[in-house]
Amino acid sequence: MESLIKLRVLGISRSQGFHGAYALLLEQEGAPVHVPIVVGVAEAQAIAISLEGVVPPRPLTHDLFAPIFHAFGIAPERVIITRFEQGMFKASMELLGVDGTAVSLDMRASDAVAIAL
Repeated sequence: MESLIKLRVLGISRSQGFHGAYALLLEQEGAPVHVPIVVGVAEAQAIAISLEGVVPPRPLTHDLFAPIFHAFGIAPERVIITRFEQGMFKASMELLGVDGTAVSLDMRASDAVAIAL
């Protein structure tokens, strides 16, 4: 099995390279390595709101996953950035069911981070 590198969300800011987009900045724990990921407006908003601890008056789309996970006893275990392909980061979210069943869902890295937060 490949060894994984643990990253944490450092923050989010406007992308300097892509007009109208944002950059999610990840940082390797214990090392001065940063990974910027270009994200869309909706994902940037969901991530920023979560990082700032703001509770919107109505749930955002990404917020809907938490009550669904809770209702069915699903625990998000981790997000893994699996590859960089054609200018996009691909990721998977590993979930654990109440019966111990593990599932890995393929998704965009920005969605995976927004849902995890």
